[in-house]
Amino acid sequence: MNDNLDYMKRRVLFTAIATLLTVASWVSAKDRLLLGPPGAGQPGGCASWFTGANGAGSTSIDFRDPAHGGCDFVLSNSVAGDGNNADWRCPAFSLGPAAGGARPITFSFAYKLPDPVAAGNNVHVQFRFFDSTGTNFISERVVPVGAHTGDSAMTGYRTLVLSPIMAPPQARMADIWVDANIFAPWVSGTAQFDSFSVTTLPGSKYLGVAVSGGILVLVAIAARVARNRRPRRPV
Repeated sequence: MNDNLDYMKRRVLFTAIATLLTVASWVSAKDRLLLGPPGAGQPGGCASWFTGANGAGSTSIDFRDPAHGGCDFVLSNSVAGDGNNADWRCPAFSLGPAAGGARPITFSFAYKLPDPVAAGNNVHVQFRFFDSTGTNFISERVVPVGAHTGDSAMTGYRTLVLSPIMAPPQARMADIWVDANIFAPWVSGTAQFDSFSVTTLPGSKYLGVAVSGGILVLVAIAARVARNRRPRRPV
């Protein structure tokens, strides 16, 4: 009888955990609040970004091979040296309800590196935080793409998702900066980027905390039940 009761308790706990995990996944993937970048998902969204290139570096907007939508950002450089570089940067945007770490942030983007990537070569994707003026830098999350991610001569796009990210307490604005051969070597030709997205949880800022907290509590209870089921060692 006790064995059947313990079995039923474990089944209920594990079912509840699975349900909460499903809810957390649903919230993270559906109906999230889009924070930026400006123009994300719109046909002309690429036009609002700032760009620059020096020496052998170059940038362009590609309409033939985007991951989604109508265009993707292209950077290219094949010549070593500090004077050869290229970059794209979006206008600063508000973190809204996620400012100051109030809600978790998800940052995602798609990329394709069609040429062979040399050892140690990476394009830097930088998700940067600023104060309310959008000009005073606070901190950043840097994602090196290329040798670091093990990608080379890609035939299709790959999507990276970083979550959860908590903005620093002083952060009110953010931007995205993609650069080649500025902070890390890049002489591996072309790199394409698309589908940049910065989102946060919808509704109450306590929704994600409640889901996460519920999962942790149920996991702790399940672990305790499992420990109680272990046979005791003889004294």
